[in-house]
Amino acid sequence: MTIRLRRVLLGAFLIELLPIAILSVVTAWFGPTDKPSATAFAGSAGRIVAVAGGLVFGLGAGWWVARPVPSAAVMHGFLTGLFAGALEGAMLVVAAMPTDPVFIAAALGRIAAATAGGALVARKRGMAA
Repeated sequence: MTIRLRRVLLGAFLIELLPIAILSVVTAWFGPTDKPSATAFAGSAGRIVAVAGGLVFGLGAGWWVARPVPSAAVMHGFLTGLFAGALEGAMLVVAAMPTDPVFIAAALGRIAAATAGGALVARKRGMAA
């Protein structure tokens, strides 16, 4: 069984990048114009985007990563979510963010969603264990 590590890492990176991009656009379009208020708006909106974006993009990335390897689809989905969760944790540590249960739940949700994406591929191809 071959692990497609580049695809797994790219999927994990996209799970993290896309919600950040969406948060930036939402803050720019709908947020206040002064910096302190925009920072507060981004912080509160980020709690929603972190969870929802992680689930949606986790499912999509897990499915995308697992498509070429249906015999190991669930494992590829799980690894994608695991790397995404680790990347999120690393970003929180580097940013010196306080530990917030919402971000822990978001990281666990990424793992679960990406694993589910892999399971969808395995189920569709008849490879589910």
